[in-house]
Amino acid sequence: MGAQIFEIIVRAHPNFVPYKELNEKLWAEREVDVNVLRTHVYSLRKLLQSHFGVNLIKTLHGRGYRLNPPKAND
Repeated sequence: MGAQIFEIIVRAHPNFVPYKELNEKLWAEREVDVNVLRTHVYSLRKLLQSHFGVNLIKTLHGRGYRLNPPKAND
């Protein structure tokens, strides 16, 4: 599930993915509790943080999620 979420967020970059759109892409017509998505994103965020040392997923409260790539060092 985490890989699917990450792929959707990466493909949307630099735009954000609204909660509703993400839910529809992941679970189609099934009704899923909003906390299920939050839990999956939380786990994905933790995994990415442990591997890359940066938070790659930004939550836009009340809107959705977007990719938060690290800034290039000049």
